[in-house]
Amino acid sequence: MIASPADQAAAVTPQSPEVRALVKRGLDALTAKGDVRLGGKCVVALAFLKDLEPQPSHPRVAEALEACVEASRSSNPLGAIDMYSNGLAIIFLCELGAKKHQTLIQFYQNLMKRRQKQHGGWGYEGKKTGDTSQTQYAAFSLWEAHQNGVSVPAETVAGMADWIVHTQDPSGAWGYQGKFSKEERAEQEEITQSMVAAAMGSGLIALDLFGLLEPGTVKTDGRPRSSALKIAGQRERKRAPTLRSASFNSTELLAALKDGDTWFDKNYKIDIGTYTAYYLYSMERYKSFQERLRGTREKEPSWYVDGYKWFKKKQREDGSWQAGCGTAPDTAFAILFLVRSTQQILNKPVGDLRIGRRGFPKPSVNAEFVRGQFVIKQTEAALGDLLDSLDGDTSAKIDEMVNNPNALVITGEVDEAAAARLQQLVRSGSPGARRLAVRTLGRTGDLDHVPTLIFALTDPDEQVTLEARDALRFVSRRFEGFGLKPGFDREQRYTVIERWTRWYLSIRPDATVSIK
Repeated sequence: MIASPADQAAAVTPQSPEVRALVKRGLDALTAKGDVRLGGKCVVALAFLKDLEPQPSHPRVAEALEACVEASRSSNPLGAIDMYSNGLAIIFLCELGAKKHQTLIQFYQNLMKRRQKQHGGWGYEGKKTGDTSQTQYAAFSLWEAHQNGVSVPAETVAGMADWIVHTQDPSGAWGYQGKFSKEERAEQEEITQSMVAAAMGSGLIALDLFGLLEPGTVKTDGRPRSSALKIAGQRERKRAPTLRSASFNSTELLAALKDGDTWFDKNYKIDIGTYTAYYLYSMERYKSFQERLRGTREKEPSWYVDGYKWFKKKQREDGSWQAGCGTAPDTAFAILFLVRSTQQILNKPVGDLRIGRRGFPKPSVNAEFVRGQFVIKQTEAALGDLLDSLDGDTSAKIDEMVNNPNALVITGEVDEAAAARLQQLVRSGSPGARRLAVRTLGRTGDLDHVPTLIFALTDPDEQVTLEARDALRFVSRRFEGFGLKPGFDREQRYTVIERWTRWYLSIRPDATVSIK
């Protein structure tokens, strides 16, 4: 059979000239007019970063980075940074350069963790319900962070997966504000294709984080296979180490996603009216992770062709789109859909987790050789266990954690007793223990620990001093800090100590800082 001219014209990919023409006009529109919101700036910048011809030096990218830094300096970040902006900032910073912006990403990641509600979802401040729309940006940001070596607590993802399972409508769909209780869940409200795509994408991301999104890891009945039963000869995907959690119920989640797929197939449509551009970007993410689960990849999937037709029809004269979220965000969503931005991310190698040019790691049970690269496995440790290790000075274990900061996930709160132990270790522990104690205190983001971190700037071991420098930058949200490069001399050290002390006393005049 010979395809008609109309069929040939409809067969498009991100590389097709007609798609590239839409994208170019959209980028020109974003160059002319951006967005005032932090999340808007980040998603606009993502459009320039994810284009098939990336523009990391574009002014809109620099604008988004500046906005991320400025927002992080707020005295009330939960009030100043909305949930969408929180998630989009993490995604943007990871795509811009996770290694370079690690401290800033960790700030937003900690903020995201604080925002998670008790039932496992994310939503508006002051509301008990989780929001399916907002949760998808938490999920995607967690996935991006994990792929780039930023610690993601397994229980955070397990809680999210549980929320997805328990807010599914009996029909297989999800509503906007997820009703979690058994009594309420039978009547989810505001069910749309957009919310189902959002929930499906989030659920598939949870599966991927727990290592169940490889072809052959799931049986035909929806249950996970043993890893030994993967398809023979299956090429191993380059990926970050998978999470582990006893509370993660993969069987329930897989069953929920199967029902969600059925609902979406029965109710599939492209134009949902308001928020169609936002929805189509969510669908691209859902379908890209679904391709990974099924082990299939169509060159020209029908849903992509349908989306392209809609965007072609709706593009305005100036190259922009307007579909309910604001001109700049909707235009960015359109571009991210058209370039298959999620598929791009799934196909690229894991970046910052790899040792790369720094040479081989020391032999360790927590490293494995994968397709020519050493990859660090994450180890989850309770804070109490970590403190016992530091007190006991198990040198080999401490060296491993010090040298591979992304390999360790700390669980548990730094309460008053734990903080006192860490502060004591900063003053009297071994060099490795001092570094880990400083790192742990810094990651809390608690201003109460600043005097201890300033004291650590006096440490005779240069690596401990530099660890304290980085911790102070993170706690203060002053990501440039006051300097102090490797090889510093005594005068430079005490100049920096004086400047950090002056800064701390400016915000806490009654505090006491001692370096003796």
